[in-house]
Amino acid sequence: MSTTEAKAMTKKQVKKMLKKAMQKAASEASQKQAASATATHSHAPENAPRLEKNRTNTNFLTGLGLPADLLSGHTQQFILGALLGAGAAYVLADEEMRKKIMKSAMKMYASVTGGVEEFKEQVSDLKAEIAAEHGL
Repeated sequence: MSTTEAKAMTKKQVKKMLKKAMQKAASEASQKQAASATATHSHAPENAPRLEKNRTNTNFLTGLGLPADLLSGHTQQFILGALLGAGAAYVLADEEMRKKIMKSAMKMYASVTGGVEEFKEQVSDLKAEIAAEHGL
């Protein structure tokens, strides 16, 4: 995909592409889990769960149109991180989206702070009740 094609993609197209790739990866992972559950594990290597995880990641990234020989070892993690970072940068580049995220974060912070203050007040009330009951 060229740079101009990537710039021309809309948010909906990006979401649709990622959703399709995630569905494909989930489908392939569930098929592999079903197949591995029916197979005997008497001659399976000790690192079979790790290998299975790598295969799932490879299938996910191959579903995005990347060649399989490129996806070895840490390359998978790098590409997945780059995709997630690009998605975050795309979302955060929109000023209106940033404002909404910051507003939500501030509301959440205020809510948590209020909850902590309420908890402190309840603890002090309980301490006062216990002290009154024991005549301290």
